[in-house]
Amino acid sequence: MTIHMRNIVLIVCTLIYGVSHAATSKSAPQPHTLKKQPELQKTIEKPPTAITVTASGVNTVVLFPTSKDVKAAAYMKGEKLWVIFDKPMQLQIPKLDNNKPTVDRQNDQQPIFTKRNPEVIAINAQNCPDNTACYTVEVERKEGRPLMTYMLHDQDGWGITFTSEFSVQNSSNMREVKVTAKPYAMPTPSVELGIGNLFNPIKVKDKDTGQYQIFLPLLEDRIGVGDEYNFVDFTIKRSIQGVVIESHNDKLQIENKGIEAHIYSTSGLNLAPKVYSAAPANTQSLEPRKLDDPLTYEHQILQLKAFTVPDGQFYSTLKKWQRQRYKVEHDTKETHLSLALFYMASGMYKEAVTTITELEKSDDEYSKYYDVALLKAIACLFSNDEDEAYEAINKLNVADVPVHLRREVRMWYSIIEYYDEMGDNITIGTNMIQLLSDHNSNFLAGYNNDMLAKIALIVFENRIQNKDWAGAKLVNEVLNEIKPAMSARQKNEFLYELGQYYEQQDNINNAKEAWEQCASDIDDTLNRARCRFEKARMLYKTSQFINNEYIDELQKIAVTWRGDGIEREMMKELGDLYTMQGDTLNALRSWRVITDYHTNTSDALLLAQKMSDTFVEFFLSDAGKSATPFQAVSLFYEFQNLVPLGDIGDELIVKLTSDLVELDLVNRAAVLMNHLVDNRLKGMRREEIINRLSKAYLIASLPFNSIEVIAKGLDYEELPEHIAKERRYIHARALMKMGETEAVERLLDKDINQQADDIRADLYWQGGNWQKFSQNSEPYLYAIRANKSDLDDGQVLRVLQQAVAYMMMGQDELLRGLYNDFYPRIPEENRYGKIMALLANLWQVRAPMDGKQNIDELRALVNALRADLR
Repeated sequence: MTIHMRNIVLIVCTLIYGVSHAATSKSAPQPHTLKKQPELQKTIEKPPTAITVTASGVNTVVLFPTSKDVKAAAYMKGEKLWVIFDKPMQLQIPKLDNNKPTVDRQNDQQPIFTKRNPEVIAINAQNCPDNTACYTVEVERKEGRPLMTYMLHDQDGWGITFTSEFSVQNSSNMREVKVTAKPYAMPTPSVELGIGNLFNPIKVKDKDTGQYQIFLPLLEDRIGVGDEYNFVDFTIKRSIQGVVIESHNDKLQIENKGIEAHIYSTSGLNLAPKVYSAAPANTQSLEPRKLDDPLTYEHQILQLKAFTVPDGQFYSTLKKWQRQRYKVEHDTKETHLSLALFYMASGMYKEAVTTITELEKSDDEYSKYYDVALLKAIACLFSNDEDEAYEAINKLNVADVPVHLRREVRMWYSIIEYYDEMGDNITIGTNMIQLLSDHNSNFLAGYNNDMLAKIALIVFENRIQNKDWAGAKLVNEVLNEIKPAMSARQKNEFLYELGQYYEQQDNINNAKEAWEQCASDIDDTLNRARCRFEKARMLYKTSQFINNEYIDELQKIAVTWRGDGIEREMMKELGDLYTMQGDTLNALRSWRVITDYHTNTSDALLLAQKMSDTFVEFFLSDAGKSATPFQAVSLFYEFQNLVPLGDIGDELIVKLTSDLVELDLVNRAAVLMNHLVDNRLKGMRREEIINRLSKAYLIASLPFNSIEVIAKGLDYEELPEHIAKERRYIHARALMKMGETEAVERLLDKDINQQADDIRADLYWQGGNWQKFSQNSEPYLYAIRANKSDLDDGQVLRVLQQAVAYMMMGQDELLRGLYNDFYPRIPEENRYGKIMALLANLWQVRAPMDGKQNIDELRALVNALRADLR
């Protein structure tokens, strides 16, 4: 089209607009002239990109300028309208300056406004999947007026009208999506949506509830869902445009079949008719359940509020229920379950378990009833019997549960599974958060505050474990809402979890404050111990505690609490801290608390192996070598059950025998080594231990036993040289102690080693054969004569023995030479040094003798020395 022709078209359009405007306007229209032509042409070529908000009378219109092919879906959530488009767009959000009421009339030249239109107070862009756009429009309705909303789609885009007056025209033009449940569809149950338009599903996560919502945006306007459809696995929300599905099942699928949508699940869909909401309940206004009221499950199975009575009426009501149970004319199942519910409403879960168990014993068929199974599972769970709870709820057949109660059953199954698989990081379904947020309008409305707090605390704990801070924040709000009605213990449980919530987000001060507040309640010993432990652990992690301070605090806490997982955690932590400090004995003592008193736990099984490894490492590593014999022996006998079988265990016992001998506990060492020799050892290792055992008997002055053990071993010719030589010398000393001089001489014949000389020297010293003593002793003295260093105790004793031998043989010159060579090298503090000087004086080495008197004194001294040296 040429520029001339385009101008003609624009003029015609302008004239038509002017005539139309003149017909409907109260004042005369201003004619459009050609001067406006360039401006109009610019408007057509560049469409607006800003969201506009206009108010008129009772209406407020929000216009999203989009292209004609953009599809939309929208629904109201509270006072916010959620809108999603199937194409990306960058729209400018206005400051809402045009969101004003219109002028109704003039009075004294002053405009008078009526505030009848709903006021749009905020428009915000939201995070959305790629290639889509999401917005929320927050509306404040006028007090006492309704809020009607509808959407229109034209060439300008999508317009949303909020109005405070009902319009038959607006409501009648709405076409509802037909929802059809098909429970017997093959291959899986499904729900069919008759949309009549093409669509592409868009999945969005609600940041408030954590649940996924599936939007089906449509191109044609005024198509929506007029009522809400609640199913077990999902909810079809009431919408003003398109379809909005809230998923309660992670496996939910939407199949696009042209102008129809089929909803199904890969795990099988649980279908239910519309679920009517329980009216918000107030515990104060509820009347306690009367005995004659039939037990029905209109809204929930666990109807605790109906069985809650004031404390002052507890015992009288209990007696009535107990009497009622034994009346023949009343149904056994109903009365037993009513009594169980009464117990549970009063927090007496073990009594509830006993009551239900009595019912099951009366007839095995009762255990198959869904209400019996569920109530027993819940009672067992809060009686700390998670295994029995899991077994009970798995007896429940979901097909037997009325459809409007299945959501309650599913919630409890999720909670019990979480407790049964606590170590496997099980996630409780995100729909739990929505259930809690709407607890006044679903089956939770029939639960009393105690049970509601228990559930909220479980979900809060789970959200923290999974680091879902948004979900945890929502549950925190619910807990704060019901906190005034909590018991003191539940408030402390809340503070404990709140500390975890803060600590894991590095909010150390708030975590510390929460735990300190919890620990200040001295009557609640359980939560006090938990909070003190977590606070101490946090301070240690953040380097505000050193090892010893942390150990001291854990020991103090351990004194105040015994049993369950808290003690196990503390004892494990203490054991690790002691190990870091090298205190193996106290580490094993800490871990033993778990293996002895928590035998059926996974911690006990893991620590049993860890204790064995630590025990072995102590004896075979450098840490064990640096320990004193007393420490080693104490550790062994306190934890001897940790000695492993096989070579490693044998080595530990051998190591222990050395420490026992050092502590002069030779008899104990001998018992252990005899066991090794007779039952466990083979080969050369056995021969080595025979030598060690024989030597131990020798130290214990049991030469006969020493020779008896040697007889268990191989002949000398069959032994390696080093084992044979060591055994020969032990054997010789044993024979010497028994006075077998000739046998010793035969055994050591032709052996010229220093050790053989020493044994022979000792043999002849005992027999007083000074000549042969000197022959075997002098080579040793010659060997140490050249060394000018100080003599040790053994060397001084040998020199002294040689001096006595020279004296006894009358070898004055040799004695003088011995004195001159060795006396200067004897340390002053040596106990034999003065005796050596005295001997030298008596034999005129340093002074003359005084006749017969001195000779008699010398003989008496020598006799005394000989007795002493022997």
